[in-house]
Amino acid sequence: MESPKFDVEAQIQSSSSGSSCENREALADYTAGPGASLHVSSLNYFVKRHKTSKSGCLGCCSSTKKNGYSLVEGIDDADKPILRNVSLHLQPGGMLAILGNSGSGKTSLLDCIAQRTVWGSRQTGTIYVDHRPLTTALFRARGAYVMQDDTLLPFLTVRETLSYVLRLRLACSEQDHEAKIDQVIQDLGLRAVQSSVVGGTDVRGISGGERRRVSIAVQLLVEPGLLLLDEPTSGLDSHTAHHLVVMLSQLAASKRHTVVLTIHQPRSDMFHVFDQIMILSRGDTTYCGPANQLVDYFTALGYPCPAYTNPLDEYVDVCSIDTRRTGTMQTSMATVQELAQAFKQSDLAQRITNALPEPDSLSTGSVEVVRDRSPTWISKVFTMASRMNMNLLRARTGMQMRAFQMLLFGVLLFIFILRLKNDQRSIQDRSGVFYQVISAPLFIGMLTAVALFPTLRSSMSREVRDGLYYTPVFMLGYLVHILPFTLFSSVLLSSAFYWATGFANSAMAFVGFSLVVIATQFVGEAIALIMLALFHDANMANSVSALVFSFTALLCSGFLRNIDSMPKVLQDFTYMGVQKYASEILVAHEYPGLTFTCDDVNSTSPVPCRYLSGDAYLAANFPNAVNDLQRNYYCLVGYCVGLYAIAMILFSLRSYVKRR
Repeated sequence: MESPKFDVEAQIQSSSSGSSCENREALADYTAGPGASLHVSSLNYFVKRHKTSKSGCLGCCSSTKKNGYSLVEGIDDADKPILRNVSLHLQPGGMLAILGNSGSGKTSLLDCIAQRTVWGSRQTGTIYVDHRPLTTALFRARGAYVMQDDTLLPFLTVRETLSYVLRLRLACSEQDHEAKIDQVIQDLGLRAVQSSVVGGTDVRGISGGERRRVSIAVQLLVEPGLLLLDEPTSGLDSHTAHHLVVMLSQLAASKRHTVVLTIHQPRSDMFHVFDQIMILSRGDTTYCGPANQLVDYFTALGYPCPAYTNPLDEYVDVCSIDTRRTGTMQTSMATVQELAQAFKQSDLAQRITNALPEPDSLSTGSVEVVRDRSPTWISKVFTMASRMNMNLLRARTGMQMRAFQMLLFGVLLFIFILRLKNDQRSIQDRSGVFYQVISAPLFIGMLTAVALFPTLRSSMSREVRDGLYYTPVFMLGYLVHILPFTLFSSVLLSSAFYWATGFANSAMAFVGFSLVVIATQFVGEAIALIMLALFHDANMANSVSALVFSFTALLCSGFLRNIDSMPKVLQDFTYMGVQKYASEILVAHEYPGLTFTCDDVNSTSPVPCRYLSGDAYLAANFPNAVNDLQRNYYCLVGYCVGLYAIAMILFSLRSYVKRR
C-alpha cells in the first residue's frame, strides 16, 4: 500500500483563511491522514569515543577491548558504531516492536528516526516517511516521540496538562479544543482520572501506568501519523504494561497511527499483539519481520523455541552477548555475527530492500511546519505563564517560597535590629542591615530558582525538541510568571520592614529601598538560571551561585571594607558586582541630612565619635553615592536585563546543541 502524495504548498494556501482547528491546520490532510509509512535503508550511526585512561594519567594509551569493541584508550579519533546497516519497512497503521538487550541500539534507532541524535554523532543511510526524505520539519509535521521519562508538571490535572499543551500547539476554537481533548482522553482511557493531579516523585497523584498514558496522550493531540515510544512499559507492572501495549495496538488499528516502540522484557501474551518485530544486538539486526514468522525463522537456523517458553525472551537471549567471562563472550559474539549475517542473506531482508522506495518515486517537495496553525508567540508566552502559575499555586512549599520567604527574612532581621537610633552605634547597625538587604535577596532568589526551576527546565527541554515553541519564548513566559511574585514578596518585605525599623522618612527613599530589594532578588534568580543552564546538576548550580554571591558581597558592597582602600585591581573588580550599585543607592537615600549624637565620655564603654553627620559618613565611605544615584539605578536595571538575557541565550544554545 503506497501512501498518497499531497501538494503541501496548495494545502498551506487553502488553509490560511479559516479559524477553527480543522481550517487552520495548514497540513490538515497531510498530518491527520492515515498512519505514515516508514522506510529505513542501510542506517549506520556512530558516536565519538571519549578519552579514557584506566591508569588516570593524561596521555597514557593502552590497547584494550570494552563491550566487545576494540579501542585504544586515550585516543578519541575513532567513532564508536551504535547501529550498523539497519533497514526496516513499516506500512501505514503497522506496529513494530524493537527488542534487544541493553546497549543494543534500540533507543538510538528511535533517536535517528526522530532526528534527535547526540551532538558530534555521525549518521549514514536514508530514512523516508511517506516516501519523503526525513527532516526535522517533516518529523514534527508527521511524527511524535514519547521518550522513556515522563516530564509532566506534577500539580496539574490530567485535563489541564492536555489543555495547556494543545493551546501551545494549535490555535483553534474553544469547541474544537475541548473536542480534541475529550477524544484523546476517551482513546487512552483517562476519563476516570481527568480531574486528578498528575503527581510525581514527591507528589501523590495518578498511577505510573496512567501517567505514562498521559505522556502518550500529549503526543496524540495532533494525531501523528508516526508514533515513536521508548520503552513505554518501563517501570510498570506486567498487567499494566500489557494493557498499555494492547491499547497502542488498538490505536494503530483504529486510528491508523504507525507505531514503533522499544520494549524491555515483554510478556508472552504480547507476542501476537505486534505486527512486526525487530531484534537488535550491538547495533546489528538479527531479525526484522512479521511476528508470526519469528519462531519459524529461528527454528530454521537451529534455534527452536522450547515449549512453554516466551519466544520474545528466548530469542532476545539467543541474540545477546554474554560478557560475564571471556570465553562465553567470544562464543556469543560469534553467534550474534552468524545470526546477523544470516539475516542479511534471508528472504526477510530482501523483502525489506524491495519495499524501499525507488529514487524516482520519492517526493521532493519541502514540508515545513506552518506557523499560522500555531498560536502566536505572545499567546504562547502567556499560556506558559498561566501553566506555571497554576502548577505553583497548588505546590504549597513552592508557593510559600515564592510569596513569603522574603517576609520571613524581614521579620527575623527586624527582631535582631528592632528600631534604629541616631547614635554612633546606629551607623554600624545601618551598615549591617544594608549588607543583609543587598545579600539575602540574592540568596533567596537563587534558592527559589534552584528548587523550582529544574522541573520546568525538563519540561522545556522536551517541548522545545517537540517543536511546541522556541527557548526564548519559554524564558519570556517564565519571566511573566516570576515577576508578580518577585514584586509582591519584595514590596511586602519593604513595606513591613522599612517603616518599622525607622529608616529615612521619605517616599523616594522607600521606593529606592524597594527597588533595590526587587532588583537583587531578581538578579539572584537570573544568576541561578545561568548556572542551571551551565550545570545540569542543581546542587552544583547552587554551590557555584553561592560562591559568586559571597565573593561579590565581600568585595563590592563597601560595608565590610572601604573600596578606596583596596588595591587598584580589586577596585576595578567592584564594578562587576550588583552589590556596589545597590549599596550606593541605599546609603544615598538614607544618610544625607542625618545627625549622629556622640556618647558621653564618662559613660560605660563609650563609642568613639567618628561621624557627626550622615554626610560625613558618605564623604568618607561612599563619596560619589549621591552624584552617581541615577547611574546606579541604570546599572541596576541593566544587571536585571543583561543577566536574564544571558540566561536566555545560554538555554537557547543548550537547546540548539540538543536539537543537533
